[in-house]
Amino acid sequence: MQGATEAFERHLVAGGELLRDSRVEDACREFEAALSVRPDDAKALGLLGLAYFRRNAFAAALPVYEKLVVLHPRDASYRLNLGLVYLKLGDATKAIDQLAISREIDPGQSRTVSYLGLAYARGGEYAQAYE
Repeated sequence: MQGATEAFERHLVAGGELLRDSRVEDACREFEAALSVRPDDAKALGLLGLAYFRRNAFAAALPVYEKLVVLHPRDASYRLNLGLVYLKLGDATKAIDQLAISREIDPGQSRTVSYLGLAYARGGEYAQAYE
């Protein structure tokens, strides 16, 4: 078990360093390797989602953030990120759903409110967007 923990940590640290160096493809591989050891680790999932987002691989980021929301349904940041992925994929309705939940969980998050307005506008709900 100790070897698996060390391998997980090694992949996670290497992925973080690669991501900081903007070597996003390599970072994705390291985070994926870390997740092969601990598939439900929120930190590794979050970093992989971020790496996918940075390389504009929104379809790849989608199941990562969906899993995070299942594992941690009361985490506003995961809901925000899932909403942003839906927005990038052109699904305004699902984006609105996730962003609205994120706002309910953390009403003080101004980014969520801004993106929620954008999602409403993209969904053609201009009165809601204005609010």
